[in-house]
Amino acid sequence: RMVIHKTPFAEGVFSKAYYAKILPDNSSTKPFKVVLKALKKPQNKTFFSAVLKKNTFVTQLADDYNKTLRHVNAEEDAKVFFVKVYIAKIFDQYYMVEPYIEGNFQKYTNNFDYVNESVPLLTAFSHFSYQRTKKLFMVNDLQGVNNILTDPGVHSVTKEFSHGDFGV
Repeated sequence: RMVIHKTPFAEGVFSKAYYAKILPDNSSTKPFKVVLKALKKPQNKTFFSAVLKKNTFVTQLADDYNKTLRHVNAEEDAKVFFVKVYIAKIFDQYYMVEPYIEGNFQKYTNNFDYVNESVPLLTAFSHFSYQRTKKLFMVNDLQGVNNILTDPGVHSVTKEFSHGDFGV
């Protein structure tokens, strides 16, 4: 079971974000806080497949980046993590669901030219993604709490990540 707040707490270009809780089957476990994202325009299953593909792709790049950091003895807090995205079907509508990130949510980069210069770690990750993929992809639109990120953009040569993929 899931309880969803009636009004969104945030709104992006493509979706509205709602606070929600997943209620466990037994009372000994606390509810799990999540964010439910409802799309502004209905999409087909291909769209949601692309969302999952993008999440898997950026998670793998973050793992590669973190391994690279280990080789240069970087601080533990220099690592980058992405929350896992799930797709939920509620009645006849699909939604994106991800763990709620506690803390001060910040925008670090956008799809084009904004860069929060106070967090060079994340700019370095975007650059790493571009170099690691031989200039075929670049992870951008980074946002989250510290180094725990959500809802990134990916620009690709083939524009295969649908919404927000403006090409490299």
